[in-house]
Amino acid sequence: MPRVIIEHLMDRLWTWLLLEYRNALRLCPGLVITNLPRKYHALFGEGQVSEGSVLDIFDPERLVILDPQAEETLKPGSLAPDDVVVVGGILGSNPPLGRTRTLLTRRARGARAYNIGPRQLTVDGAAYVACRVIRGARVEDIRYVDSLVIRTVYGSEVVLPYRYPLDERGRPVISEELLLLIRHFGVPLFADESDEEIWGDVSFSMPAVVRLLERLRRSPVM
Repeated sequence: MPRVIIEHLMDRLWTWLLLEYRNALRLCPGLVITNLPRKYHALFGEGQVSEGSVLDIFDPERLVILDPQAEETLKPGSLAPDDVVVVGGILGSNPPLGRTRTLLTRRARGARAYNIGPRQLTVDGAAYVACRVIRGARVEDIRYVDSLVIRTVYGSEVVLPYRYPLDERGRPVISEELLLLIRHFGVPLFADESDEEIWGDVSFSMPAVVRLLERLRRSPVM
């Protein structure tokens, strides 16, 4: 059966991206995150991460890259049993910058590239869709919600301008831990040190984030 890989493509591992990775690991059994510097490995379980790049580990002809700029949409019939479906581990931007094409597709000579719809998905959302397609679903048969609106504990609203697939229970695919942070702190602007402490490189921020999440879980919802 085809497998799903997330190829980490950024120079750091931010809290937001870490929580998307962990959610993807929960959603897709057997998923592995590649190209991840060893200093981050202790944040994951055994066998979930690799320091090597997917471009070095697998034959390029086995690689199927999920590239939003690809012309053809991924279908169950597009995949061979030994294929490796690769999701780019990139923090999203609005509008998209085409970084999957630059950082991954153009480097993977001999690989195939497919899109999974016209809108930008999160890393864990893309991994979830890939796993559904591997199990036989068509991209167009999966339900989605665009521009997810999250109400903060202060009564304001945060809009996440991406496409979120809905799971089998009709809930958007998004990390519960990430939702908890957004509801209390909004989205990071890195305008002051507190943003960096919560949302920055997990090499430095993770102990504070773990303590913060535990405190937020215990606190009553406002």
